[in-house]
Amino acid sequence: MLSKPNRGADSRRIHWFCWQPTPYNDFLFRRIAQEVPLVVHFRERVLPSHPWKTPLGEGYPAGFYRKRFGLDWSVIGLPFQDPSSLYVVAGWDHPTAWVLLSLLRLLQRRYAIWTDTPHLAATRHPFKAAARKAALRWWFQGALALMGTGRPGLRALEEMGAPVDKLIDFPFWVDLDAYRPGRELHGTDGPVQLLSVGRVDNSVKGHDIAIRALAQVRRECPALKWRYEIAGSGPDIGRLQALVKSLGLEDRVHFLGWVEPQDLILAYQRSHVLLHPSPVHDPFPNAILEGMAAGLCVFASDACGAALDRIEHGVNGFLHRAGDADELAAQLPSVLREPGKLIEVGRRARATAEEWPVERGLATIKRLLASCAES
Repeated sequence: MLSKPNRGADSRRIHWFCWQPTPYNDFLFRRIAQEVPLVVHFRERVLPSHPWKTPLGEGYPAGFYRKRFGLDWSVIGLPFQDPSSLYVVAGWDHPTAWVLLSLLRLLQRRYAIWTDTPHLAATRHPFKAAARKAALRWWFQGALALMGTGRPGLRALEEMGAPVDKLIDFPFWVDLDAYRPGRELHGTDGPVQLLSVGRVDNSVKGHDIAIRALAQVRRECPALKWRYEIAGSGPDIGRLQALVKSLGLEDRVHFLGWVEPQDLILAYQRSHVLLHPSPVHDPFPNAILEGMAAGLCVFASDACGAALDRIEHGVNGFLHRAGDADELAAQLPSVLREPGKLIEVGRRARATAEEWPVERGLATIKRLLASCAES
């Protein structure tokens, strides 16, 4: 998989374990690798749900799992070969991660766990739930740090038995320069441009809720000018197209299909509003962070961890009850008809995003690595 590390005091590094390369994690890893010895180990190259064609996993040392009998044995051997390094394990949803975390705990290696906001209400078989709870508490106790995405993630970890003194807020990180607002003050001399970004799966992202809300807005406020774009691919494209036709919105709603990272940035920069109406638990959607960084006015459901963490309702964005198209429809006209309010909310969203530069994440990682040197 990767060359074996050199032994010695100067060989201390970070081994980071992730599911697949993404544009936002690439940004984080490139920044860390500029100042800290880093090797990233990815489980998969590309997922069918996120078919990026843009080269990812580049600009820093990285490799991909080579599974045999469901495990990557070279990964499992790392705690024996490289005892002095820091291990960061993103999640616990793969057999290789289970074995790796258990070895790190048994061998008393220095490790941190990084997780998206866990879904506490998920149902599991009682035996599986009990075994999972016991394993997590054991791994948590041995960890140097437990990094959760925002306040919702940290609260969930605490409810799962994580020691409070080990919790660290470590969200996803956005390239604030790349997502800088694209037009002066997001002027609204033409139609207000609305955007949704994400896999087109109504059960998770709720694009159908946005379309129903906008149909209601058109009925009740026919003079308002707006245009809605949906960026993404997924199983519900056909259903959404049929819904748009049935509601007479063909002239207002447009499907962009799958959009590569650089083109997606342009979509944000030509937009004024981001709609993210997830009807169910959406752990920490990066689209909300990107939209706020681009200075958009974000309307998100209260099932989105990133929205609960970053949005102050009515100040730098808007929250609505998950699954409630009527509430979303009632919120939208207040900004669609008031360009000044739209611009001000977008400014505040950008200001919130600027409180989270990637240097904050880098500083956290450097502190964790320094603590390994002190032990």
